Amino acid sequence: MSKKLLLPEQVATPTKSLRDLVKKILENYFSHLGNHSCPKNIYQMVTEEVENPMLQVTLNYAKGNQSLAAEILGISRNTLRKKLKYYNIDQEFSPLSGENKTKGF
Repeated sequence: MSKKLLLPEQVATPTKSLRDLVKKILENYFSHLGNHSCPKNIYQMVTEEVENPMLQVTLNYAKGNQSLAAEILGISRNTLRKKLKYYNIDQEFSPLSGENKTKGF
């Protein structure tokens, strides 16, 4: 019987915490590697997979206001700007339409 890789939306339920979801996904990831390969830079991989959407969702919530987004994230505005540049996230927010067009996702 072969193991099937679970997608995050197949694992997520309203009662599970983010920590539980990440744990389940990582356990699934490692179970599919088997003994054939040794992963490298797993910390960086997970950090980038979580950080990018976290920045985007927070910026959307803050309606493109980087100062507010930085405050919500608990980081400085300069750190936020560096991370946006690193992930190539370009914020275009039109206050008149209330539409946020986040690029780089």
